[in-house]
Amino acid sequence: MISHQDIYSNSMGFLKEAGYDVFVNIYSGMEMCFEIIARHKSKSEYAPNLLIKIIENIDSIKPHIVNEIKLVSRLMAAIPLLIAVKNRHTLLEDDSIYIRKDLIAINLYTFHKIIQSPQIPMALAFAKKGGLFFDVNGEKLSDLRKKHNLSRKSLAEKIDLSPKAISQYELKNMRTSIDHANKMELLFGESVIEPLDFFKFLKNSMRAFKLDSALQKRISSKTREFMGEINEIVNDAGYQVFWPRTSPFDLFVYQEDEEGRDIADYTFVGGTQCDRIFASPRHEAQKEFIQHVPRQNSSGVVYDENIYDEEIAKQNAVPYILPKEFKELEHPDQFKKLIKKRRNSTQKSQDHSL
Repeated sequence: MISHQDIYSNSMGFLKEAGYDVFVNIYSGMEMCFEIIARHKSKSEYAPNLLIKIIENIDSIKPHIVNEIKLVSRLMAAIPLLIAVKNRHTLLEDDSIYIRKDLIAINLYTFHKIIQSPQIPMALAFAKKGGLFFDVNGEKLSDLRKKHNLSRKSLAEKIDLSPKAISQYELKNMRTSIDHANKMELLFGESVIEPLDFFKFLKNSMRAFKLDSALQKRISSKTREFMGEINEIVNDAGYQVFWPRTSPFDLFVYQEDEEGRDIADYTFVGGTQCDRIFASPRHEAQKEFIQHVPRQNSSGVVYDENIYDEEIAKQNAVPYILPKEFKELEHPDQFKKLIKKRRNSTQKSQDHSL
């Protein structure tokens, strides 16, 4: 069975061959919600930004990982993708898509095949409990059935299905099993499987989601005072705080839409990890990661000005807020004004450098 390291190394190679710039997010001893950020050099709609998590067993993925990869993917304007080896029963099939908690998972072979030709739709199966299923080209099926002078009933009898199932295929309301797909191909002499535009499907699979506060990092005795101060001022300003466990940064500040069903606006705020054992590698991850975040979505907050100071923030073109500034805020409106001020100054700095 292929190892996690082999999947990681091969995925990196495949992405670079396909024209992607990649950022690696692997640090010893640190559990992260993703390993790779990939951005295509062409910025083509056929090659979207990817946020990749490598995992052995797709059925063992932890709820907080799912929660946070969805959050980070929205922040990064990227699409989350799992590259995996197996599920709880068996190895993942080639040319097949697996769905877990609204996340798409494929094996390394399928990933390589897709990344080589992202613009070419291909026959990909959807793996479910009952086996492998394919989208049907309903119009083509209807034309072939009529060309062979077959009613829905007579076709159904030939491939051991009900007339209603044939009708659902032609209306594109139901996928067909691999067995019935093969029977129709044998009967008509050509396939009725609808090739899938994988990246289009991947984009459409992104759904609104609500952050589960029960999955965030717990306040510890070391961080109680600082986290409490941030929570209070941010909540009073009409924003919400989420403290992730597996992101390069320590907190996200956001607003939900009016229905509370999805995140409507991000004010991204990050800090260095309080746990000293991870402080240095996490800081290195942050310095790299922040360069990939859309500037309009990011404001940096740090715990230790000696580790990530104002000058470094300016060099990286990051709108920053230091802990001492947080502590000086007396009203929620000051928080909003400070973020706006830093974003504007950062944009002016970027425009000047261009």
